[in-house]
Amino acid sequence: MATRRAYGTGSIRVKHGAWYGSWRTPDGNRRTKKLGPVKKGRDGLSKREAEDVMRALMLADRQQDRRPDCPTVEVLGVALVAQLDRAGRKPSHLESVRYHLSSHINPAMGDMRADDVETQDVDRLVAKMQRDGKAPHTIRNVIGTLHSVLGVAVQQHLITENPADMARLPVVRPSADIRFLTLTELERVITAAPSADAPQAERDWWPVVRLLVLTAAMTGMRLGELRALRWQDLDMRAMKVRVRYAFVRGQMGAPKSRRSERAIPLASRLLAELDAHHKHTAWNTDGDLVLAHPHTGRPLDRVRLLGYFKGALARAGVREVRLHDLRHTYGTMIAASGVPIRTLQEWMGHQDIRTTLIYADYAPGEHEVEMVDAAFAPKVLPPVPDPSRPVDH
Repeated sequence: MATRRAYGTGSIRVKHGAWYGSWRTPDGNRRTKKLGPVKKGRDGLSKREAEDVMRALMLADRQQDRRPDCPTVEVLGVALVAQLDRAGRKPSHLESVRYHLSSHINPAMGDMRADDVETQDVDRLVAKMQRDGKAPHTIRNVIGTLHSVLGVAVQQHLITENPADMARLPVVRPSADIRFLTLTELERVITAAPSADAPQAERDWWPVVRLLVLTAAMTGMRLGELRALRWQDLDMRAMKVRVRYAFVRGQMGAPKSRRSERAIPLASRLLAELDAHHKHTAWNTDGDLVLAHPHTGRPLDRVRLLGYFKGALARAGVREVRLHDLRHTYGTMIAASGVPIRTLQEWMGHQDIRTTLIYADYAPGEHEVEMVDAAFAPKVLPPVPDPSRPVDH
C-alpha cells in the first residue's frame, strides 16, 4: 500500500496498522521511521496527518545538516558564469546564461539558499513560464541553466542531489512547418533594387544585401557564418566555400559546432556573382570580409541588414520570411534535387541528422513515380463474352 510521490518528498506506507515514512537524508542515506498509528475512529493519524509528521521530520534533518554559509541561487549563478567563461565558452552562450538568470531564475528563486531549493520550486518556475506563454524549447533551456547553477552547489558539496533532475518539463514537439522561398520568389527579391529616391545608405548597401541573400539561399550558410566569410575562405578553383568562422553578437569565433566547420560546393551562378563582386568592392584582399559594410569593411550590422532585407521583400511583393529561412530554401531545394540526406547534413553543418530530416519530405523517393504509374496503369482485361452467342461445351 505504498504511495508514489514526487521525487525528493519521501514515501509513506501502512504496516501492522501504523504509518511508516521513508526518505533520503541530506547525506544521501535512506531513513525509515514510524509516524504513528493509522486513524481508527477518533484515534490515530489520517494520511494527511502522517504526511505532515514526515515533512516535519525531513525538515528537521535538513535543518540539522544546513551549512550556515550556503550561498543563494543568485550567487551560484555568478559562479556558474565565471566557470563557463574560464572554460572558454562562447560569448553568445554566456549572454544566454546571463539572460536566463536575470529574466527568469533570479526573480523566482535568486534569494533562496541552494539547500532550500526543492523540485517543487523548479516545477513552479516551469508553470510560471508556461502561464507567461514561453515556448517549450525556451523553458527547457532556462531549466537547463538552473540545473547547471544547482550543479555548482553539488560540486561544492553544498547539496547532495540536484533538485532540477526530476523537474517536469514540457515536451518539445518538432515542427515540420518550415518557411522558404521558391526560386521565383528568390529571383524577385534579388532583383528588387531600391528606387532612385531611396535613402543613399540603403542604395549603398544593396549590392551587399543582394549578394548575401543569394549566397544564403545557394549555400545554406547561417547569418553569423556569412558575416564572417573572408575571401581567403573561397576556393574558386575547387568551386567551394570553407566555413571556418562565425560573427555572432559582436564576436568573431568558431562556428556553432564541430560539424559547422565544413566545405560547401558553389553553384556556377554564385561563383560568377562572387567574382564580379570581388572586382568591384574596395574590400577584396584575402583577409577582407566578402560581405563587408560598404563604407567601413566591418561586419554588417545585423539590425540594419534585417531592415534592408524586409524592404526588399516588400518591394518584391513576397511574403515576409526571416533571413534564416533562406537556409531552409537551400535545404528544400537541395533535397528536392535528389542529394542524399547524409550529404545534405554535411553541407548544412547539422550536428544531428534528425535536424536534416525536416527536408526529407522534399526529397524524391527512388522509383516513386514508376510505382504510382504502375498502380494506376490500365489493365489488359480478357474480352467480355457476347451473351447472344452460344457457348461451346
